[in-house]
Amino acid sequence: MPPLPTDTALVLLILFGSSFVRSLVGFGDALLAMPLLLLVVGLDVAVPLVGLVAVVVAVILLSLNWREVEFRSLGPLLATALLGAPIGVLLVKSLEGEWLIHALGVLLILFGGYRLIGPRLPEVRHPALTLPLGLLSGIFGGAYNVSGPFALLYAGLRGWSPRVFRASLQGFFIVTSAAIAVSQGVAGFWTPQVWNLFLLSLPLVVTANLGGHLLASRVPSTWLERLISTGIALIGVALVA
Repeated sequence: MPPLPTDTALVLLILFGSSFVRSLVGFGDALLAMPLLLLVVGLDVAVPLVGLVAVVVAVILLSLNWREVEFRSLGPLLATALLGAPIGVLLVKSLEGEWLIHALGVLLILFGGYRLIGPRLPEVRHPALTLPLGLLSGIFGGAYNVSGPFALLYAGLRGWSPRVFRASLQGFFIVTSAAIAVSQGVAGFWTPQVWNLFLLSLPLVVTANLGGHLLASRVPSTWLERLISTGIALIGVALVA
């Protein structure tokens, strides 16, 4: 078998690493993969590729934790996120790539800083909380496949236990990831290059998720999350600069 081109090998390495991180801590795959893939293959390939991989990752992780999902609490958040996803896809088609990259960089800095500081959030159960966080999650998901930060904020404000928190996020991600991927396909983002990279990545993505799941209970999550959050913030600084 001939060696893979350098760009293809880097793409597969990024997808393997980001999927492994997601299976360890329950989030972070798109936050890591999107900015790195932008540097390798550009926005037009990175957005739909991460969108397709996110569906596979969500299916695997949900199949391992589905009993813990708070489906009733997720309903309103999912509904508003699904409304926002097409808006995000439209923004990618309409705005200049440089603006989108800078906006993603700012989001990564804010999210990485928030995770590092770790402020104690009050418990909020008012339904008005759902609309802005759900819409923002859908919009950023459609634009960058980065719906996680706002879903994490929502889960924190709901006061979910760590176990329910982790599983419920996977329930949220599987629905939003599928809707976002379909929206991107309808918008014409799926190209032969995207499908080729996606199919090449599948064995690595599956392996990364199963390996990460086996290690999740053995690795101290606190220092791992701080390390990942620091990396996310630094990547954001690089994109803005």
